[in-house]
Amino acid sequence: MHVTNHRADRDWAVALLCNALRGWAMRDIGTGGFAGFIGYETTEVAYHPGEHGAALRPENQDHLVDFVLGRACAPSSSLRASPCYYRQLSNLMPYLSALLALVLAWWAISTALNGGLFIVVVVVAVLIAICIVIDIV
Repeated sequence: MHVTNHRADRDWAVALLCNALRGWAMRDIGTGGFAGFIGYETTEVAYHPGEHGAALRPENQDHLVDFVLGRACAPSSSLRASPCYYRQLSNLMPYLSALLALVLAWWAISTALNGGLFIVVVVVAVLIAICIVIDIV
């Protein structure tokens, strides 16, 4: 089976959010839709200008139809060579999210020690619920 991976240069959902979640030990998601996949049956088409759905814009649909029908696909003339600073920002996200976790832990401990245990419990419950929803969806 051959895979064609169309990537976008400002795909924050994959480049930033997925890498941030990996900083919180969620290893079942990755950034292949931004950084690319490794494999001999993968064709990387990068980078469409825009966000997550950039490859699905009407001007790119002929290329997708050609691929589905098994015809030769000419590369789009609007592709960019690099995602610029988004690559570095993506690589930084696991560290930023781990730092955020430490800041939240410090806040929770200091708030609990000052009599705000109820607030800490509510915030922790909300964060756990968000993590569960993200993991399920």
